[in-house]
Amino acid sequence: MIAIRPVETWQDRREFLGFPYRLNRGDPYWAPPLRIQQKRLFDTRRHPFYAHAEMRRFLARRSRIVLGAAGGQSDSAIAQQLGGVNK
Repeated sequence: MIAIRPVETWQDRREFLGFPYRLNRGDPYWAPPLRIQQKRLFDTRRHPFYAHAEMRRFLARRSRIVLGAAGGQSDSAIAQQLGGVNK
């Protein structure tokens, strides 16, 4: 059975950030992003985007094995500009 759970702990965050690297490890055409850039991008306390936006991240697992990672954002500044979309 596959369980989809929100990213909540530091271990979850580490697995979320590491998943694309594990998934694409053998692909000679994959140009991985810098890990420090990915950490900064997802740092909701320091990145300026999150002053007006929210993000949720999720991991899909079977047992303890991560099978997938997904995230979603809601940007209230853009929603206001678009007339209240995504309220």
